[in-house]
Amino acid sequence: MHNKSKMLFWGILSVIFVGMLLLNLLTPLLADDYLYSFSFATGERITNIAQIIPSLAAHATKMNGRLVPHFFVQLFTLLPRWAFAIVNTAVYMALLLGMYRLTNQSGKRYYWPLLLIVSGAVFLFIPAFGQSFLWLAGSVNYLWCDALMVWLLVPFSDAIFRGKQHLRIGHAVLLGVGALLLGNMSENVSAAAVLFMGLCTVWKWRKDRKITPWMAVTTIMAGIGWIALMLAPANRTNVAQASGGFNLLAEHYQTALSMWLQYGMWPSVAFIALLCAAYIGKYVKREQLAFAVGLFLCALACNFAMTMADYYPPRAITGSMILLILAFAVILGADHTKFTIVRAALALTLALMMSLYALGALPNAYNRYVLAQQRVNEVIGMRDTGEMDITTYGIKGLSRFDAFDGLNELTNEADYFPNVYYAKYYHLNSIVVDRFE
Repeated sequence: MHNKSKMLFWGILSVIFVGMLLLNLLTPLLADDYLYSFSFATGERITNIAQIIPSLAAHATKMNGRLVPHFFVQLFTLLPRWAFAIVNTAVYMALLLGMYRLTNQSGKRYYWPLLLIVSGAVFLFIPAFGQSFLWLAGSVNYLWCDALMVWLLVPFSDAIFRGKQHLRIGHAVLLGVGALLLGNMSENVSAAAVLFMGLCTVWKWRKDRKITPWMAVTTIMAGIGWIALMLAPANRTNVAQASGGFNLLAEHYQTALSMWLQYGMWPSVAFIALLCAAYIGKYVKREQLAFAVGLFLCALACNFAMTMADYYPPRAITGSMILLILAFAVILGADHTKFTIVRAALALTLALMMSLYALGALPNAYNRYVLAQQRVNEVIGMRDTGEMDITTYGIKGLSRFDAFDGLNELTNEADYFPNVYYAKYYHLNSIVVDRFE
């Protein structure tokens, strides 16, 4: 039975890896990827790693203070797109394994139903999957941030409901460094992570009447990274503009509320129903219930932190949805026979839905990739004949599983920044689109 479970577990991971690798390989450079190919300090094309540092310094004054993710964005613009595809697929797998590791309390090492639940929920419930998990600039800012957050929270879950409170010095140091990097990766996700780490630290203090040093240090390091991010000149300007008066804040709050109602409402209803059933039936230990509630509250905080932003695209709710999925899975992953049938039914249902969506996503991604490559060849051919001001077609997404979906990658305005940097990348004067395909 153990060997069968192990084979199923690794078989599921293998199929997901191959599918994600194909989707990554079929996602070309687009939009901000062209922008980050150039130095924010000089405006020139980045050709070596040393040029990234001054570019990031300028980025902190012009765009935002997310230096950690944008270092990797600019680094990967130096490398072949397939190199990023491989690394990004590995990070996606790390996210799934981290979520599985954090929520698995079954006592089984290869508990494939829980793996399917986590994998299916991430694939099906992230609203801008292509932008968050396939697009170069988007993946590093969202997927990589969430994967790091999940693995940083694993030791907290071990301490809260598995009793593993003591860490080796090397592990504690790595946690501190990782927390500092996480703090710099996202205005809202990093803040939610700091909040959750703080809640766990306080919970342990109230229970044991003493501070767990590595918990406190990890929380503080993440907080330091987040404060450094928010104190960057560009972030201070952005927050000041977004919070300019009660009416503007009320408008941004409504945007955040609408986003949650659109994408988070039904998962929240499912979580609350499961929470009540687990509490009334006493299927889950108090610590696990508290951990799940903390994750849910931090998912809400992560979403409504966007009240302080003047722009809230669907990809920015990715971190909130990951926290919400974790809250659900923490309860469902409890070692109780009452959940066995529920887990199996849900796992098979999500697996079926994920398979059907994937079978549609792959040909759509291939279609968009071919169209993008044809456009590049067309543009280069026109340029080589001496035409420097080019009119071509834009590419629209076919589903949320391709990065073009909902993204203005090229427009009919030559001075819109994706147009500007696409033209600059291919040594044109200008480029506009007159149709979308």
